[in-house]
Amino acid sequence: MRQPVREATLMRRFMWLPRRNVSAAEMVVSGEMSVPTATEYGLEEIGAAIVHAEKGGKVLLKVAS
Repeated sequence: MRQPVREATLMRRFMWLPRRNVSAAEMVVSGEMSVPTATEYGLEEIGAAIVHAEKGGKVLLKVAS
């Protein structure tokens, strides 16, 4: 289980988002809500990730290892 994230940290990270989106981000970070994805792609596979997303299904693009 992930460690709780302090509100101030989240607010700095998501300060450009509307408040309702910050609430959703807080729920994802805390583990209260999850966003299922069909598959994960590395940054080097961006083309395949785009094709997959356009056909339908949520994909996760990993930009750091």
